[in-house]
Amino acid sequence: MADIQYYGTGRRKTSTARVYLRPGAGDVVVNRKPFDRYFPNETLRMIIRQPLQLTETTAKFDVLINVKGGGPAGQAGAIRHGITRALLEFNADLRPALKQAGLVTRDPRIKERKKYAIKKRISDLHRKSAIANRQLLKSIVGARIGCSPKESAMSCGDYIKPVHKKET
Repeated sequence: MADIQYYGTGRRKTSTARVYLRPGAGDVVVNRKPFDRYFPNETLRMIIRQPLQLTETTAKFDVLINVKGGGPAGQAGAIRHGITRALLEFNADLRPALKQAGLVTRDPRIKERKKYAIKKRISDLHRKSAIANRQLLKSIVGARIGCSPKESAMSCGDYIKPVHKKET
């Protein structure tokens, strides 16, 4: 085990990352898995590498990361925050560059709690009834202008165009 290591804790949404920077060749290990296998998405890997690339320390450190909670995007944000804090422990002179890039500040946004009597999203049942209502409305409009029930109002030859106000 390396004698010198720098530690940083990062948080984003419900994710928490414990990051250890150790002098090395630039290997990144996340939850005992290779970096590329844990994060197959290139965008997330780019987010994680930002503080190391900004400070030009990519090849100076091996990064060992333990991350838990949340989804892939939240975990990537937590890891980035943890790497930033560990770099600040390594060298406080890096703070202005990291601060200007917006990497030092923890992002406080989290999911808003669910309130009672308010649905999070429209259920499938409501979606199905909305589609049925639209179809019913089309058949009513079609019947009023002389179309058969199977014909939509748009395809009927006697379609009445909406009246717009004339500009004066």
